[in-house]
Amino acid sequence: MQSKLVIPEDMWHRLRGHLLQDWNEHLAFGLAGYTKVGSSHALLMRKLILIEDHHLEAGNACHGLSLKLDTLLEVMNEANKEQLVLVEAHSHPFSAETVGFSRMDLRGQRELFIHLQDIAPGRPYGALVLAQQAVNGLIWVPGRKTPDRLKQLR
Repeated sequence: MQSKLVIPEDMWHRLRGHLLQDWNEHLAFGLAGYTKVGSSHALLMRKLILIEDHHLEAGNACHGLSLKLDTLLEVMNEANKEQLVLVEAHSHPFSAETVGFSRMDLRGQRELFIHLQDIAPGRPYGALVLAQQAVNGLIWVPGRKTPDRLKQLR
């Protein structure tokens, strides 16, 4: 499968600036249009929602980011209203030239994807993680138990 995510340049700079503003993890969501051609999936980011730190649950930074429920519901409802795909993005600011998703990241994505299928069946879910000089992405596709890597991000 050749899945890709296209982010307009100005949106990419805003996303990267927000997520890597300091040495703490930060969170954002994109809302993307979606099309499937054969076994390939293409997402086009249409809107960016930068999550300010006061919308995160207080807690130990070692346990990752946790978004307050009311904020998560607002973001999910907006994606559903616009019939767009939700793309979660967060940072691992201490990573430099390589970056990957932690087990905790994957567990949270799986839980959210299952919930999103109740709200918008058949719609995929995307995830990005950014480091100082690297990015990694996944797409969760209905009918599959594990996510696929995004092969292109541009």
